[in-house]
Amino acid sequence: MNYGILFTSWGVGAFALVKIAEMLKAKTGSFTTSFAVAGVLLMIGAMLANSLRPKPVEAVEPMAVPIEEEELALQVAKAE
Repeated sequence: MNYGILFTSWGVGAFALVKIAEMLKAKTGSFTTSFAVAGVLLMIGAMLANSLRPKPVEAVEPMAVPIEEEELALQVAKAE
């Protein structure tokens, strides 16, 4: 599914953004504005990608498990 979204966006970019870049070049006389617009769009994409990352989960201390008397005796025997 990710590849489908990625290649669809590349297709839309190749079709639409090339025409927009040419229109900006016709208005301003250079591609400088097109590169600035592309840079802004890249920054917006990077911010969106960072905001979609899952939040880190805080570590939870494990609950104390009651030790059976036999286990406690085995632990004491091992320690000696």
